[in-house]
Amino acid sequence: MAPTTTFTREGSYAKFSEAAKARRGPLGYMARGYEKLLQQSKTLCVRLSLVLGGLLLLLPAVLTLLFISWKVDGAIDWSWATVLVFVWMYDVLACNGTLAWLCGFLLHLFVALRLDGHVDWSWICVFIPSFVAILDWSGSSDGCYALQLIFLGLQLDHTVTWSWLVVFIPTWVPSAIGGLIFIVFVCAACFSDASSRLSALGLGLLACLGFGLLVAPQVLLLVRLGSATFSTVYIVLPWLILFGLVILVGIVAAMVMDLDDITSGPVTTPIEEEA
Repeated sequence: MAPTTTFTREGSYAKFSEAAKARRGPLGYMARGYEKLLQQSKTLCVRLSLVLGGLLLLLPAVLTLLFISWKVDGAIDWSWATVLVFVWMYDVLACNGTLAWLCGFLLHLFVALRLDGHVDWSWICVFIPSFVAILDWSGSSDGCYALQLIFLGLQLDHTVTWSWLVVFIPTWVPSAIGGLIFIVFVCAACFSDASSRLSALGLGLLACLGFGLLVAPQVLLLVRLGSATFSTVYIVLPWLILFGLVILVGIVAAMVMDLDDITSGPVTTPIEEEA
C-alpha cells in the first residue's frame, strides 16, 4: 500500500506543477527552468551566478516603482504608457489565455488610458476588470481586495470625502492581522527550543525587519496623501532596501548551501585512500 500511495502523491504533484505552469504562461516555464538549474548546480560560482541572475529578474519591478515615483514628482515627462513599459512586458510573458490574465491586462490598459487622459471614465469603471477577475478567483482575500477597489474608486471619483485612513481600511486590517499572527509565530519559534533560541531570535528579528520594510510604504503613502510634501521616492525606499537585503540573503544562502554540500560529503581517511 505504501508504494501505491507514494506514486499517487508524486503523480498528483506532477499534475499540479504542469497546471501551475499552464496558468502562468511562458513566465511559469521560465521559473520552472530556473528552479531546475538551481537544483542541479554543484559549484558555488554557478550557484551564485544563478542566484544573482534570478534576482536581476526583479530589477524591472524596481525600475517600475522608480519610474512611477519620478512621474508623480514631475522629474520625467513620459506618458503613463511609457512609464509602465515593464508592466506590458510582464503581461506578455505571463500570457496564458485565462480570464484572470485578460482582466489583469485590461486593468493595466484602462489605468494607463485614464491617467494619460485618453478616456474620461470613472475609476469604478476602470476597475471593472478586477471585479470580473475576482469571480474567477477562489482566495480568501478576494473580499478585501474588492472592497479596497470600491473604496479607492469612490474616493478618486469624489463620490465620498473620507480620509485616506478610512479608504485604506480594507488593506490595513489584513496587514494588521497578518502582522499579529507573524509576531506570535516568531515568539513561539524563539521560545520553543532553548538550544536554538539565539539563532531563532536572530532569524525572527530579520523577518520582523523584512515585514516592517514591506509595510512601511503603506504608512508613508498615507502620510503623503495627507498633508506631507516629500518626494514619492521615499515611499518606495523601504522596498528598495528590502530588495538589497534579499540580494544579500540570496548570496549568503548560496554560500551556505555550497558549504553544506562540502561538509555533507563522504569523509575519507588516508588508509581508505591508499586502499
